[in-house]
Amino acid sequence: MHILWNYLRPHWRLAFLALLLAGVAQVLNLVDPIIFGKIIDDYALNPGIRSDAELMAGVLRLLGLAVVVALLARLAKALQEYVTRLTVQRLGVAIFNDGLRHVLRLKYQ
Repeated sequence: MHILWNYLRPHWRLAFLALLLAGVAQVLNLVDPIIFGKIIDDYALNPGIRSDAELMAGVLRLLGLAVVVALLARLAKALQEYVTRLTVQRLGVAIFNDGLRHVLRLKYQ
């Protein structure tokens, strides 16, 4: 693990960014059911004294918010995957270069 940490240390910012983006994506995915719960609780089960126009406007506003949250969650997930692949690629190049350097130092015979 110590050897892996030595290779990962120069790329800790990218690894941290990948973890942060994964957390943001998970939180946004957890917000989506809350929005649909508000739609059901506030507009479907208890319409109250609201007119049809108010009900439609409220539901459409919350549905629009749900779409934006879902898009942001997918964007955060895509960025997280990109940053993770970039980190793994850089880590792999560093390990390969060190391995090649060690092999080339060996005597031919």
